[in-house]
This record gives sequence, C-alpha cells and structure tokens, in this order.
Amino acid sequence: MPNTAPYVDQVGVDKTPPVDPVPAKRHEKLIRPRRHLLFGTTVAFAFEKHSLEMAAARHFGLRARLTAVEKVYIPKDITDPEKRHRFLRKQIADFYAAHGRFCVRASIVVGGRETAVRTAYLPKLKPRDMADAVFYEAQKQLPFPLDDAYFGFRRTSQVTIDTTRRCRLAIVAATKRTIAERLEVFAPTRFRISEAVFGKDVTGQLLQRLPEFSQNRAYALVKIGYERSEITFYRGTDLEFTHTISLGTSFLGNRSDNVVFEYFSESLAGELQNALDYYSGQFSETFSNRIYIYGDLSLSDELVSFLSDRFGFSFEAFPA
Repeated sequence: MPNTAPYVDQVGVDKTPPVDPVPAKRHEKLIRPRRHLLFGTTVAFAFEKHSLEMAAARHFGLRARLTAVEKVYIPKDITDPEKRHRFLRKQIADFYAAHGRFCVRASIVVGGRETAVRTAYLPKLKPRDMADAVFYEAQKQLPFPLDDAYFGFRRTSQVTIDTTRRCRLAIVAATKRTIAERLEVFAPTRFRISEAVFGKDVTGQLLQRLPEFSQNRAYALVKIGYERSEITFYRGTDLEFTHTISLGTSFLGNRSDNVVFEYFSESLAGELQNALDYYSGQFSETFSNRIYIYGDLSLSDELVSFLSDRFGFSFEAFPA
C-alpha cells in the first residue's frame, strides 16, 4: 500500500497525494399527478391564432378512454374579433352536442409566449410555508409580474442526496390576459370551465404511454404549427427546454412546388440541429433514438423520411 502520509518539500509545499472525494448518492423518486375519480365525459379546448383543437374523453373511475379529437382551422377572411368568437362558439357547440354527453368537466389548454414554467428545489415544508416559498420562487424566476399572472405548482419528484431530501417543483404561470382571451369565447354560453392546464405539461404526461418510456431518458418532440413551431425536450415527463421558431406551414401556402417543401424541410432541420446541439451541451441525459413530430405535417411521409435521412434518428408521428 503506498504511503499517503502528508509530507512537505524543501520550500514548504504540501505534496500529499490528492484523495478523490466520495461522490454523493443521489436518488430521485417520481411523483405522479393526482388522479381524479370521475364518471362521465370531460372535454378540453386548445386555442391557437389560426385554429381550435377539441378533445373528449369518457371516464370510468380512474380509467379514461379518448373518444374524439378534432382540429378546426379558422377561415382567413374572419378578421373581426366578434365574428371569430361566433365561429369558435359554433364549433364548440357542435362538438359538445356530438361528444359532450354527461359532461362533468371542461378544460382549456394554454401555451405560447404568455406562459412559462420554471423548476425549483425546496425542502419539505408545511403547506403554508410551502406556499410562501413557491411565491418567492415565482417572483424571482417568472418573466412577468405576478400581479399580471395566474400561477400554480406541482411536485414532480422527491430528490434525496445522501441524507438530504428536497422536492422538485414545476411552477407554471400564464398571464391573466391570455386566460381572459380564452374565457371570453365561453362568456355568453352555458359552459363553465373547470381548470386551465399547461399544454406542455400534459404532453409530458402522455409520454408515459410510450412503450419504451423511462423517467431517466430524454425525449425530443417537434410541434409544427401554422406560423411557428416548437422543439421541446423532456427528461421523462419533466419539461427541460423548449425552443420556438418562426417557421410553420404557412410558409408553404397552397404551393405544391417540391423546391419550396425542400427549403422548408432544410430550415426545420437546421433549427432542430441548433436545438439538439444546445440541449446536448447543457444536459447530459440518455437520449432516445426517436424524435416525435405532432401538429401539422406530422403524417407527412416526405418530411419524416427527409429528417430521418438527415439526422440518422427515427422520426415518428407522436401517437397522441
């Protein structure tokens, strides 16, 4: 056994061989969202600038089955806000009449630039102290004043490092303006919205349905919209990074020119490469060899084939 006792050279410099520190033991336990015991139908509405997405599900206690999904595009010639609201109300009423029997809950899905999610690590606290601590973290981290926003939090995991336990929280917020704009559509109707949910958090929970899902694996999703697209990365069900780009299917217009489609695909691939490089540099997670596409063009074999050849990953339509 080598001698590791301290010794000093002629000029008084300590030459004791360095001893590697013992790495801390880290364990993380996932905390799943609380499930509600429901019987009946729930409906959800997601508004975008150019479209409305609607979904219905039947609940049988703790089990649920998706029964309908529809996406309606708002005609370009509807520019007046009141006409837009009337169009949306009619679509909602028709969907509800067809799929909303025995409805027990209605939700709106929020997302976009006027929403934010942040992560905080806090010790185990009493409920009142936890609320105060979350308020402080929200005030410190959110990009808009709390007076102008609604916010909430959810425990996502319990992290133990050696003997120290902390809760990992997701703090989610949306501006009051974006909530009011969505609720305004329902104002003259008999609908009563039960809750507002953060779209990316819902998408993260859906990842658990993938056959190869692991909480320790990273997943990349590409949502292609009309004017903008989003590239989002999750570690398991937890949102870690999202990148919004000003590229959408409106770029294609009604043109079937292959050159235009190839330029769109190249531009999307360039943005995706930038996002992958940034994520790989900031996070060191085991990455899935699949990238999922949803939204517009998610069923385009041409786009999926182009991206698969470009990156060497398997690109698939997100089954949701």
